[in-house]
Parts: sequence; structure tokens; C-alpha cells
Amino acid sequence: MNRAPRVRYAQHVFAPLMGWDNDRVRQALERHEAGDFRESADLAEALLTDERLDGALQQRIDGLLALPLSFEVSTETGDAPAAELAQRKAAEVWWRFCPEPVLRDVLKWLIMLGVAVVQLNWSEERGQWLPLLEVWHPRDLWFDGHEVTYKVGTPTAQIGLAADPYKWAIFASGSQTPWMNGAVRRVAMYYLAKQQMFTDWAHYSEVYGHPTRVGKYPAALDESDETARERDAYQDALVNAGKSPVIMLPVDIDSEGKAAAGWGYELVQADGASAVEVFERGIRYCDSAAAMAILRQTLTMEPAPIGSHALGKVHNAVRHEGKRADTEGLATTGHYEVLRPWALFNFGDERLAPWPKWDTRTPEEREAQAEAEVLEARRRADVAKAEAEARRAVAEAKRAEAIAAAEAAKLRAETLERVAGAFAALGASSLASRVDWDALAKDEGLPLAPAGKSQPRELGRRALSGGEKVLHVVDGTYELFRAHFSRGRRRVVNGKDVKATVGMVASLVTLLEAGEVTHLAVAFDNPITSFRNKLFDGYKDDSVVPAALRAQFEDAEAAVRALGVVVWSMDEFEADDALATACQKYAQDFESIRVLSPDKDLAQCLTRPGIVLVDRARGRELAADGVRDRFGVDPESIPDLLGLVGDTADQIPGIDGVGIEAAAALLSRYGHIEDIPEDATDWDVEVWGAERVAAALKSRREDALLFRELATLVRNVPLEETAEELAWGGESEDFGAWCEAMNAEHLKGRLPAAG
Repeated sequence: MNRAPRVRYAQHVFAPLMGWDNDRVRQALERHEAGDFRESADLAEALLTDERLDGALQQRIDGLLALPLSFEVSTETGDAPAAELAQRKAAEVWWRFCPEPVLRDVLKWLIMLGVAVVQLNWSEERGQWLPLLEVWHPRDLWFDGHEVTYKVGTPTAQIGLAADPYKWAIFASGSQTPWMNGAVRRVAMYYLAKQQMFTDWAHYSEVYGHPTRVGKYPAALDESDETARERDAYQDALVNAGKSPVIMLPVDIDSEGKAAAGWGYELVQADGASAVEVFERGIRYCDSAAAMAILRQTLTMEPAPIGSHALGKVHNAVRHEGKRADTEGLATTGHYEVLRPWALFNFGDERLAPWPKWDTRTPEEREAQAEAEVLEARRRADVAKAEAEARRAVAEAKRAEAIAAAEAAKLRAETLERVAGAFAALGASSLASRVDWDALAKDEGLPLAPAGKSQPRELGRRALSGGEKVLHVVDGTYELFRAHFSRGRRRVVNGKDVKATVGMVASLVTLLEAGEVTHLAVAFDNPITSFRNKLFDGYKDDSVVPAALRAQFEDAEAAVRALGVVVWSMDEFEADDALATACQKYAQDFESIRVLSPDKDLAQCLTRPGIVLVDRARGRELAADGVRDRFGVDPESIPDLLGLVGDTADQIPGIDGVGIEAAAALLSRYGHIEDIPEDATDWDVEVWGAERVAAALKSRREDALLFRELATLVRNVPLEETAEELAWGGESEDFGAWCEAMNAEHLKGRLPAAG
């Protein structure tokens, strides 16, 4: 396993700058646009002290983190099992090295500044390297336009991130200058304007915010000093009631000299007091505009002529597209900057790294997709039903044709017998002796062999007498496993699980009823052990087989024999060895040999054009001319390739540090492991990480040769059948009874009987 960098850099300890005015904000934004984030990072911190802005930011971040997260398997390499393993492992450890608080900080700076920097602190845990993410404050980050690279400042040095690979990750919001997309550029002036409005409002309130009390008293009190004292006492009472000024006004009297009003007072506010509404509206506008900018909106919250419902739909659509853009940028950086180094250090090939994917579909989109999947499933079910009915109709027609032909043959035989008897009865033995009964029988379409002598199977004989000769050999163990783990319901007979056996037989019946198979054999592992287990303790054995499936091995072989098909039951060897032997032993007897198995081990058998590897489940075929395109090497080098990169199906571990790409490049040039030069400088083929690969090969070359031996198929397994004995002549008499015993009536009558 490769070793990841272990150095860890320390950040500066600092406190954000306080106090922002127009000049400082403008200067911070100018430097930000030039790629210097030291002041704009402090400005962003100041902006987020505003609870309205911080609330909008948290709303956007919460919306992203609430999305379902999954991982897509990489398609960059041809090693699908390794890519699937990397995908499963990534899903297990992602939240270990990238927990939610870290993602929150990343998203905070990514949204506010358009860029975030993360230090990858590599830690070895339980045999694998994990990049524990540490978010750096952007005050230590800037973009050096001369060297075209990001740099960070530590207490001891300035570090160019490009010169320190696998140590830093830059999350950016797209484009060559991602910081221009930072929300700080759009929000800062709204924030500053809001603070200035608060200040102006306070000053205004000092001047205009205190109303004057106007007291009213009867004007007659001013006529004498004695009554005036009553007026003064009232004025003192109003003054003591608060700190606002007091004005005393006499009330006019009417024409009769009586007071028009009694005692009382009112509040009189200075002219222009309605300007308070200006401050309130301005602050509300700044809050709304800044919050909407962070939420990626271009509309304000003011009423719009299109109506509230339509306006809400527009807002949701804009917010949804913004969320999609956020997750795509996060996924791209997470894949290239974090997961690819992780895959390199743990699997030896960074191209195995999966893609993180946040599900940004709207509820409407999810519902539409679910409906589409249901419709597609129904369509497939209808097609499958129609195809099954068509196959049954073809089988019934063939059966009827076979019955009619048998009846006709029987009638012809009876007729000839009566003719011969008539000749004998008439005493015309001399005439009868001159009749060529074999020629007559041949002209009438009757069998030529004497009664009691066994006949070659009819279907096989027809194939050998004319047309292309094709042999089909089937990996029965794979068919059993596929049937056992299929989605069909469990099938139990007399308390025993028979799902795998019935499913495998059904697959063979479908193969045979197509009418194209004339010669057939099925190979089984019984048990899942071989001579290879003595060579390597870690090789696959029966421990990988579920008990319910292992109990069906003998029954499966018996069922295939009842179907009239030759069975190769392997003990010391494996089913794949039998298939490989068949490709060599019967090569001269058949123009084509079709190996029905998806196992990539068998690609080493594709050494001539007539041999084809068939994956029935996926509908794919692989011939000799396609091996190099799929695996990057010739068929003869397949065991070497598996020896280097391993094979999870057979529990062959391979060599750590040698990826599929490097192995294919070397074997494509040199053919076999022992022919690869030890020194990478002697290689005349380009290999990524050549020195590392050469070191791994040198230290574990003997292991690689052992693993190659495990992956090499034996081609001299003792198979006793001749080519004619592999001919399939129809199901045996026991097959119908087997179908009844297994409650598999749907398999009866679909194939012609032997005879």
C-alpha cells in the first residue's frame, strides 16, 4: 500500500478586524477581486454577525446537507469489481473524514468567498489511509497570478498548493476566477448601508424623537396671581411626569366670557417625524436584498404583478437550480481533490475513485421518475409474458410436429411389414429376397439400424450430418448461484430449499427450447474446493456457499442428467477447468464452441476465432478479437493479469500497488510476469507511477507467480465423452417425474422427449 503524506501544517492564530466603513469595504473587495482574500474573509465574518444574513446562509447550507448522498461507481477502468469495492468503501468512510461540521465550514467559505481551502491530514486506520479534512481560514489564502497557483501562509512559510500534492484540496465555485462568484461582493454594500441607516436613525431620534407636552388651562386663571398659582402647579405636575419640554397654553373663552374648555394636555411632535418610515423601509430592503443574494435569488420579496403563486414557483425554480450548481461543484471537487488520492493510496489506482452524488431532484421529479419506472417495469413484464407465450407456442408446434412425424413413421413401418408378410404368404420368397429393404426404408424415411441396436441421438445426428457444428458448455455452478440469489421467491419442497436447482433447470430449458443447441454439457464444482486450496490457504472454498445452496449441489446434477444433458462433476479440479479442457479437446470436432459463463478467467481460452464467451445474463459475447479491447492484454496473458491485480471472485488478492492500467500496459508489451524487467528504466512502455509499480513487482514477484498459477486453468481434465456423446437427444423419461416432485409443472412438455 502506498504511503500518504504525514506532515501537518499549523494555521495562524488571529482575531478578525472590527469596524468597517465605505473605504475599508471598497478596499477589501478590490483585493478580493485580485485574488487576495485576507481582508474579504474578515469582512465575511463581520457580515455574518448579522442574524438575517447568517440565517440565510444556514438555510442554504441546511438545504444542501439535507439532500440524500450516494456514490456512483467509476467507469474509468475495466476492473468493475475493484471499482465497485472502492464505491462501497467510500460510502462507509466518507463521513469519517468529511463530517458535517467540516462540510458546513467548506460551504460557508465556498458561498461567501467562492473558494475554500482544506488541508488533508492523512491517518492510517484499520489498514487504510483516510484523509481527515481540516478547513483553513481563507485569511491565510491567496491566488498568486504570476505563478498561477493558490498559496497559503503558515507561521513558518508560504506554501504553493500545487507543489504539495495530495495535501490540499481547493473547493471552488467554477470558472477560472471562482472568487468573483462569492456572495461577499453582492452583500457587503447592503450590509454597510444597513449599518449607516441604523446610525442615522439614532441621530435622528436624538433630535426629533422627543415630543413636547402642551398643557391646557382655562384662560381666566391668568387674571389674578392667586388663580395663576393653580396654573403653575399644573405645569409643575406635567414637567415632573417626564423629561420632555412643556408648553402651557390658555384656552380661549367664548363670547359670554366663559371658558371653552377645561384642563388637559396633548403631545406635539416636531415636523418631519414621518421620516422614520424611510429608515425602516431602507433597512428592510437591505435585509431582503442581502438575504436573497445569499440564497441565489434575483427577485426581491416585494409584491410582483405575476401573482404570489407564480412568484413562489419562480423563486423555487431559481433556488433549485442554485442547489444543483452547488452540489455539482462540491461533487466535482470531492471526487478529484479528495476521493482520487484516497483511491490511489488504498487501491493503487486513483481512477477507481467513485463520484459523490447529491440527489437534487424535486419531489415532482422523483414522483415522475417513480411513475416512469413503474411503467417500464410493466412494459418489460408484458414483453416477457409475450415472449414466454411465443416460446410455448413454438414448443407446442414442435411437439405436435414430432408427434405427427412419429405417427407417420409408425404407419410406414406397419405398411412395409404388411407388404413383407404378404410376399411371404404368397410364396414369392425369391422375389422378396431381391427387394432392397434398406433402400426402401430409407426412401420412406424409416430408421436404418436393426431393431434393438441403440441409435445416436436424433438432434445430435442431424447436427453432425450437416450444417455448422456447435458445442455449448455451461458453467453450472454460476447458474446455480445466479438462480439462488435471484429476486424470485423462495421455493421449498418437503422442507428443503430448491429455488436454485429449479431456477437453473429453467434456464437450461429456455436455452434448449430455442432449437439451436445440439451438443451440450454442464460443468459443476462439487465441492467448491480443488488442488488450488493446497497451494494457497486464502483461495475460495465452501465457506463462501450458503448452506441452503450447498445442499442442492447433488440434486442439481441429477436434475441436469434427467434433462438428458451430459454432466461434468468436478472434485479435484474446478468447473472452469472442465470448460477450458472442452475448448481444447473438442476443438477439432466443432466449428464453434460457446462457453456460457461471465467469468473473466475463461477469457484465457479464447485463443481461436471459433471459441466465444457468452454472458447470458447481460446479453454480451466476447471472442478472441475482443479480449485486448476489454482487458488490454491477449488471452494468453489473462492469468498474468489476474495474478497481478487479483480476482475477488476467487479470492486471489493480487499485488498491492499494481493497478489494472499499469498491469495491462506491461503485459501488453511483455506478455508474462517473468518477462517484465525489474528496473523501470528498462521498460519501453509508459506506465503511470512506474517506480512504485516496479518496487511492488520486485518485492512480491514470487507471490505474483503463485497467484498466476491459481488463475491458470487446467486443460487436460479427464473428460471421457466423445463429440457424438455430447449430442442432446431430448429430455429423459425421468424429467417429467422430476418436474412433478419439484412442483415445477411449468417446465413439463416444453422439450421433445428422447428416443
